[in-house]
Amino acid sequence: MLSKFKGLIGKLCETNFGRALICAVIVIVLEATLFNVQHWLTINAGPKFNIEGLEASFNDVEKDEDSYLVPKRHDASVTFNNINKPIRTIRFDIEFINKHAEKAQLYFDYDDEDSRRSVSTTVYPNFSKKDMMSVGFKGNVSELKLSFKDGWENVVLKGIYFNEAMPFYFHWLRVILLWLLLFAICAWRFSSLGKTVLDADNKLQKNVNRFAVFVMVFFLFIIYALNRDLSAQPTFLKVITQSDNGCEDWYNKLADSFLAGRLDLDKSVDQKLIDAEKPYSYSYRGEKGINYPFDTAYYDGKLYVYYGVVPVLITYLPFKALTGNDLSSGIVCFIFAAVSFISLFFLWRSVARRYIKNLPYSLFLAGYFTLCCCSMVTWCVARPWFYEAAALGGLMFVTTGVALLFSATKGEKLNRVKLVCAAACLALAVGTRPNLAIISVLLPVIVWNPLKDSWKKKNFKELISAVVCVAIPYIIVAAGLMWYNYVRFDSVFEFGSSYNLTSENNGVVGMVSNLNKLQRVVSTASEYLFAPIKYSSVFPFAHFVDGENSVGYNGYFVNYGIWGVMQLPVSLSLLALPWLRRKKGSVRQETKAFTMLCWFAGLGLAMVILDGYMIGILQRYATDFLWLFMIAAVSSLCLLCQRVSETKEFASKARHAAIFIMIISAFPFIMIWFNAERAFFINRNPELLSYFADMFAFWK
Repeated sequence: MLSKFKGLIGKLCETNFGRALICAVIVIVLEATLFNVQHWLTINAGPKFNIEGLEASFNDVEKDEDSYLVPKRHDASVTFNNINKPIRTIRFDIEFINKHAEKAQLYFDYDDEDSRRSVSTTVYPNFSKKDMMSVGFKGNVSELKLSFKDGWENVVLKGIYFNEAMPFYFHWLRVILLWLLLFAICAWRFSSLGKTVLDADNKLQKNVNRFAVFVMVFFLFIIYALNRDLSAQPTFLKVITQSDNGCEDWYNKLADSFLAGRLDLDKSVDQKLIDAEKPYSYSYRGEKGINYPFDTAYYDGKLYVYYGVVPVLITYLPFKALTGNDLSSGIVCFIFAAVSFISLFFLWRSVARRYIKNLPYSLFLAGYFTLCCCSMVTWCVARPWFYEAAALGGLMFVTTGVALLFSATKGEKLNRVKLVCAAACLALAVGTRPNLAIISVLLPVIVWNPLKDSWKKKNFKELISAVVCVAIPYIIVAAGLMWYNYVRFDSVFEFGSSYNLTSENNGVVGMVSNLNKLQRVVSTASEYLFAPIKYSSVFPFAHFVDGENSVGYNGYFVNYGIWGVMQLPVSLSLLALPWLRRKKGSVRQETKAFTMLCWFAGLGLAMVILDGYMIGILQRYATDFLWLFMIAAVSSLCLLCQRVSETKEFASKARHAAIFIMIISAFPFIMIWFNAERAFFINRNPELLSYFADMFAFWK
């Protein structure tokens, strides 16, 4: 019988339809058993009863003609006494009288055989599963107090029922996603792609590459769409023009100023700010009651935007000029993020082809997935303010520029058109985020070998042509930025950060002792590199540690919390770089791969130090350096896997281990968009977030 069953399974696995069928059966079984564990463990929860007949006292809660409980104010409550029964589950028969209500919070204070404690829950109008909760009351409960909190005015309570089994819930989205995952793994295992190496001429690989890029961009779109206010049901025009900000959208305001023929903001300045002795002191402005627009630059009686001007010039300004409407920063962030993911693919493919010979195709795809997820892009798209537009714009330009540099140098001769475009992108990155000027160091590093060959061959025409192709874009962009800076701040090198009106006076950051400068660098860099990831069973499982007092620095810098680069398992492969430099026969020889990966990692470290010292610790700043570290780390892991695979018996295990390391490294970043700054998702779509939480944390 068992042999026949194995034979049947074997025959089914020979076709995609059969594999899909097997995966469907597995998923349905899991959904009916493991994912409904709450139902099976509460079937015999205890004696069933309800609130009818219980001794009750009411505090600003009344009964209507149907005996429904109607709260009259926030914190209204009803207390049930002398219950003396075990309570394992609670179901609320609750009715939302306001159709536009988003949620209602209920608090329970209880006395059991342990102590007096409390629990809470949130119910939603269209998510019936949240009308029931399992509780950890110990032994018999003598008293139970129900309090109505936020949303009390939207509900009436028809009844409360105890010790009913948790509902059997078939989560269709979970079934579909899990089936797609299992089928993809199964199909990959039986396909020829799983046994091939990265091949530029393989047509099937090209199609899979396109699909992989599409999936990652579509993932960004899902994040963007779900972090919109879905209850508003906006039109297409509202989607692309609606502000995503909880603060002033200075990029749209700057576009208005440009169209009006001015460089400063069309905003009146408080006379108190003009007369202030210390206008850039955060505490001084607060003490004197000065009104000022936060996060602008104030200079010579005028207000300016000190964030990079390039995003305004290429998106906000043209849109405003053509339509007369503001452009949503969410749309801008999505576009910049999508281009960044596309550029990361071409960059990773160039690095893999040039430095990692015979790279297994499965590792290549896993590497691309890791690069995208671990770039902090999903976080920025989930909270798409104009701040993130600047950060993602900078990432888009540097990744596109570096990818074009690799493409321009892949042949025997430099591709001048791509070289010009690469230089233009790297120059425009400075106009988006000035600190990204340091990435331009990669330009001479990448084009060094072709230029050296031209020098050796005395092909000075080729050499001069390359220099001119690089110089012209930089000169044009630099001239524009220097003029823009000089007209505003009387200095060609001042972008405005020294005059910003924010929580820290950046103009005096360096006015401390050299020891304190060192302490600031060490404190911020250690957070960016080693800050722990807080894992818990609470959805979305990965959280930032509160950064306010996490470092022992005797001074001030912004600290919103971050995940340290070296906390990601894939980053540990960077420690193997010195070993990877050693070739067979124990001959120490610096390889091209080792040199380039050191440049990527070194520039990542330089960006960490620069961002931390100049500004502090913010999640969006990680877009400046995470991609650099990840290129180096993923490449190192692939090289390490190949070195281990030289022993054929370990080849398959090493490849699977490397893929697993990449996936667990990407996991926290996959979930991070559920918990972006200011809890965007939970504030805009709390019911949807609860739906996802129930889908993933099925045991709660």
